[in-house]
Amino acid sequence: RIVYHHLFSTDRGGVLLRRIWKVDVSSLEQLLTDPLYPACRWAMLSGMDLPQGLPGFIGTVDEVFSRVSASLKDGRKYICGSPDMTAADITFAALAYPLVLPEEKAAVFVSWDDELPEGFRTEVRRRRETPAGQFVLRL
Repeated sequence: RIVYHHLFSTDRGGVLLRRIWKVDVSSLEQLLTDPLYPACRWAMLSGMDLPQGLPGFIGTVDEVFSRVSASLKDGRKYICGSPDMTAADITFAALAYPLVLPEEKAAVFVSWDDELPEGFRTEVRRRRETPAGQFVLRL
C-alpha cells in the first residue's frame, strides 16, 4: 500500500504506473490504460484507505524490515539461518521488492533510475539501507 500511495498520489507516479501497465499486455489493454487510469486511481486510493491509513502501513512494514534485519545482523546468508534458501527468503524478497527496487525487476516495474516521486525515492532509499533491504538486493 505504501508503493500504491506514492505512485497513485503523484503525477510522476501516475506516469510510471501507466508505463508499467502497458508492459507485456495486448494492444487493447495498452489502449485502455490511459482512459481507465482515473477510475483505477480513485478505486485503489479509496479502497486501500489511502492516504489515511499510510502511517499504520509504514509502521507494519518497518516492523517486518526490523525483524528481518535483526535476523540477518549476525552474518547469516538467509533469514532462517539455514544453509540453503527457504520459502521465507523467497517470500520476503517477493513482497519487499517494490520498496527496494532491485535492478532485475526494472523491465516490469519501476526502477531506481526512473524519475521517482521524491517521497517514494526517500522510502526506497531508507529500505535499501537496512540489512533486510540489502538482502533483497542480493537475492
